[in-house]
Amino acid sequence: MSKPTLSSKTTDLARYKSQLLIWLLVGSLGLLCLTLATFSYRALTTFEARLVPEFQNKAELVASNISRDIERAVSVGIEPRKLVGVEEYLSNILAENSDIAAIRIISPAEDVQPNFTYNAGQFDSDAPGVSQDIRFKGATVARIEIALNPDHISRQREEVTYEVLTTLLITMLVTYELLAFLIYGRLLNPLQSVVSVLKDGAIGRFSHSVHASATAELTRVESILNKVLYLIAVRARLFFDDSSELRAAQIAPEKTKRIDQAIQTIRTKFEFANPFEFREREASNIRSLRLPLFLFMFAEELSRAFLPVYVKKLGLPVSLQDVPDFAAGLPIMAFMAVLAAVSLLTAPIADRIGSRKMFLIGLIPAVAGYVGSYISTDFTLFVTSRMLSALGYGFIFVACQSYVAARSEPENRATNMAIFVGAILVAGICGPAIGGILADRIGYASTFLVSAGLALTSGFLLGSTLDNHIAPPKASRTRRRRIPALPNFSLLGNMRFTALTVLCAIPSKIMLTGVIFLLVPIYLSGLDTGDSAIGRVVMMYGIAVVVLMPQASQIADRRHQHAFFVILGGVLAGLGAISLSVWDGVWAIVGVVGLIGLGQALSISPQLALVQNIILNSQTETTPAEGLSLFRFVERLGNVVGPLIAGSLATIYGAQTAVVVIGAIGLLGAVGFWIIAGPTVLRNTLAEMGGK
Repeated sequence: MSKPTLSSKTTDLARYKSQLLIWLLVGSLGLLCLTLATFSYRALTTFEARLVPEFQNKAELVASNISRDIERAVSVGIEPRKLVGVEEYLSNILAENSDIAAIRIISPAEDVQPNFTYNAGQFDSDAPGVSQDIRFKGATVARIEIALNPDHISRQREEVTYEVLTTLLITMLVTYELLAFLIYGRLLNPLQSVVSVLKDGAIGRFSHSVHASATAELTRVESILNKVLYLIAVRARLFFDDSSELRAAQIAPEKTKRIDQAIQTIRTKFEFANPFEFREREASNIRSLRLPLFLFMFAEELSRAFLPVYVKKLGLPVSLQDVPDFAAGLPIMAFMAVLAAVSLLTAPIADRIGSRKMFLIGLIPAVAGYVGSYISTDFTLFVTSRMLSALGYGFIFVACQSYVAARSEPENRATNMAIFVGAILVAGICGPAIGGILADRIGYASTFLVSAGLALTSGFLLGSTLDNHIAPPKASRTRRRRIPALPNFSLLGNMRFTALTVLCAIPSKIMLTGVIFLLVPIYLSGLDTGDSAIGRVVMMYGIAVVVLMPQASQIADRRHQHAFFVILGGVLAGLGAISLSVWDGVWAIVGVVGLIGLGQALSISPQLALVQNIILNSQTETTPAEGLSLFRFVERLGNVVGPLIAGSLATIYGAQTAVVVIGAIGLLGAVGFWIIAGPTVLRNTLAEMGGK
């Protein structure tokens, strides 16, 4: 029977780690889900029981105010039946209180004079309501009846139900991030560091100590192991010192040679460190980066759902007061422009100062921008604050991306980048919905203050998690080269690359920033949709991308059909936006957002793979890394011009037409790329699918 090898033991350890993580997460999330579901159900039933009485209390307050006005008229000698403009007065009250369906003032029951009635709205005999007598000097002079609006009550029930379910989903996602951070950062990563040191010791390498933030029990293991390593290093130092003295005392050349051979044999088989200059074994803590990154991205996403609506309510300059939809897109455009410039120019800085320091430096303008957005009542100051936030966002994005890239090997680069991208996508799900709820509860400006607090929390977590002084793996250092300050624009001479970038990548970004970020909130606010509902609709885009993108990427890689998925995704996204021309309303825009999310989930990753394939198959000296850099740079131009195009179209034609036009741009771009890429792409794919 063969003995298990070291590699098989390592594989078993990796499998046990994965199983441990899965069971811990499943058990913890299952228990949390049960608890949250119970509390959510209790909250909903309590709300149901108190909803109608609360509306009735408000109706009684309205009836009391009307009674005081009628009593004031009676006190000066005007009889209720002779009042003028009562129905208009009641209609104004209805317009200000959507929860009231109808109000009427009628003659008292004991009145023997001709009856009178003042009506506003239409009464439903089954609708709940209140009634109240109007009395003056002990006599009843009229009677008020108020009927509540059952549709409004039903909408409130639905709204609270959606908010509770949304909060339940987001709580689960946030809890997953916290558990993964604790399990990886405080248990599995330190354990891996210990295992790496033990594996080195098994083959005679005693040159590293353990350094990782761990739980209490594992910390003691690390401490004991480091003491053992120190003692080994001391004993080795004493051994070599004694050997040197022994050799110096020998006269016979044969004995000196034997001592030299013995020392050389030991030095060949074993590696010892200076006991006072131990190198620390770095823990693989890329997953520990995910929670700080998630919190920061979550902070930025909080304002996603209500930003255009809030901008239109600011004090706009005189030159922009007649074009509020266009003005609403300017802060988004300014943010994206600064982000594109920062992402292009700061990559070399991360290599020089370190990712941890760059992250913390980026927090300064980011938090300052959030605080500035909180105190801003002027449009110009608000745009400036958003540009500050973009500066910090760009620094932090590049810092995290550089950290992941520098600590990734070819065999785990895709997995590590998925951790990085996953944090951004999950934040895109949680942020808009929670931001909308916060905007409804505490106001737009105060939500930016919450963003500042979350950003500071992310900096605290990252500062206590990442060790900036520890060098990246040796293989990563040897492969690192200077990142060019500017992309290599010569690649734009490649027709397929230019077609992919201009016809597919840029329109997809225009849809993202123009439709999802700007037009969807503007369109829904025009339907009197609440901020929390807008947040839930915007959240649908993130859900579609998170759920579908991994599967689409795997299928595209497995079948080598990247071009087909790019074309299919562009067509679906374009048709989704165009569909708003044949139906409208809240559910119509939900469908639009869902189809755009589906289309971009199919095409985002295949676009990146297709760029690399185009470069490898071209007669150019451009490397795939340089091609991706240029692709990202040109793609970001779509982020910048998206709000400008969408705002201009919405100002001239309206938000609904603007969505349709941008959808047509995306559809035409996908069809144009299909023509240039070659009709055989689609024909071969359909033939393959038919054969299967």
